[in-house]
Amino acid sequence: MYQADWLGAAKELEKLAVGQYANYKSRFLARAQMLRDAINYHYLPSQGDPCAPAKVPLAYNENLVWHRVLRYLDWA
Repeated sequence: MYQADWLGAAKELEKLAVGQYANYKSRFLARAQMLRDAINYHYLPSQGDPCAPAKVPLAYNENLVWHRVLRYLDWA
């Protein structure tokens, strides 16, 4: 399902390359090729929202080990 969506996006980039943005044809075609390469080599997510931010790592001040170190150093 998602691969079809990505391929559709690549086709849209090619359409833009010959439409009103013909001045930027090489850029749009290059981006379409980059997208196809990403699809072929499985660099794109297979599910979920690809534009969603990645999970934020545990903040250093919420890390229990870090709290122990700070308490030991008498900084917390």
